Amino acid sequence: MLGVRRPSLNRVLKEFERDGLVSLSCSSIALLDRKRLAERAR
Repeated sequence: MLGVRRPSLNRVLKEFERDGLVSLSCSSIALLDRKRLAERAR
């Protein structure tokens, strides 16, 4: 749906988790810092 490969997406999600932007679990992704996450998207 996003047009990205799973390994690439997992790498980015893990980076976001290390930076405290998201929290990952088996069935969900919780956004912990929406403001910083939005800034990274720019």
